[in-house]
Amino acid sequence: NGTAPSSGLRIGGDWEFFYYPLEAATGAGFVGLSEITTIGPDQYLVIERDQGIGSETALKAIYAFSTAGLVPDTDGVPGEANGSDTLTKVL
Repeated sequence: NGTAPSSGLRIGGDWEFFYYPLEAATGAGFVGLSEITTIGPDQYLVIERDQGIGSETALKAIYAFSTAGLVPDTDGVPGEANGSDTLTKVL
């Protein structure tokens, strides 16, 4: 429904959420993330890929992103309330 609980609490305690912009699917199936790893404070690497295998693969790339200076999502809608909850990725 696009709204977060008014208490700000989610099951399992408090979580912080950011939005990651996925590439458009051009090959087999959907595009998703795998193998996210931290490389320093607020710095991450992630593999973004489609579901293709071998020659059917259209996307398999490593992206870097940082959460430094960003504000976690508070309203359940990317970029709406605080405008700084969407990650910027670098190939």
